[in-house]
Amino acid sequence: MQPIKTLLTPTFSIESAVQYLNYTVAERTKPESERYRPSQRGVIVGVLTMNDEVELIIKFMEGVRQYTLSEVRASLEVIDD
Repeated sequence: MQPIKTLLTPTFSIESAVQYLNYTVAERTKPESERYRPSQRGVIVGVLTMNDEVELIIKFMEGVRQYTLSEVRASLEVIDD
């Protein structure tokens, strides 16, 4: 497992965000026994620019959510399958 990394910038650039398309992620807030279950994983499916900030769009089983870089760093990790 690895955290999402960029060059210590406070926000994603469009180029850095696009590099994460199709990556699988897990929520760090979930207990480890649940975190890596297929039903709890998300897939980065898009990039959105909103209010001069680039966000990742992530599809989970229960719905779609959008995350800024600071939210991604705090709550998600990339899963290496």
